[in-house]
Amino acid sequence: MLFRSVSQSRYNRLGNPYDGGYVVSILSIGSSEAVFSYGVGGDISFERDYCLLTGKKAYCFDHTIEGIGIPDDLQDKIKFKKEGISGDDQENTKHFFTHYETKKLTGRVLLKLDVEGCEYDFFDKTDLQKLAVLSSLRHPITITIS
Repeated sequence: MLFRSVSQSRYNRLGNPYDGGYVVSILSIGSSEAVFSYGVGGDISFERDYCLLTGKKAYCFDHTIEGIGIPDDLQDKIKFKKEGISGDDQENTKHFFTHYETKKLTGRVLLKLDVEGCEYDFFDKTDLQKLAVLSSLRHPITITIS
C-alpha cells in the first residue's frame, strides 16, 4: 500500500481547497512561533488561515511579485517582503536563516516552500540539522523514482 490512512483529527487543512492549500499536522501548527512562507504568488489563503487559527504571524516572501493583498484585519499579522529564498544571500534572495535571524525569533517556525524548483539550491546549501531544530517543514514537492 503506497499511502496509509491517518486520523483526520491530527491534521488540519490550511488555505484554499485546491492549489494554495496544504494539509498540516496540528502538532506542527501548534508548536510553531510563526510561519515563513516562500513563493506566495497572489495566494495567501494558507497564511491567512494560519493567522486566524493561531493568532501568530505569517512572514511572506516572493521576489517575483510587487505585493500581496493583506486583509485589513490581518495587517498586524501578515508581513510581506519582496525577497525570495536561496542557498546563500544574493541581491533578490536570502537564506532562510537570514530571514529568521532578522525577526529575532527564538522558537520553531512552520516553513512553507513553493518556489518552482529553487528549493534544491536551498537544501543543497543548508545545514539540515540546524533547519530541523528551527522548523517544521511543509513543502509541496513531487519526487519521482524511476
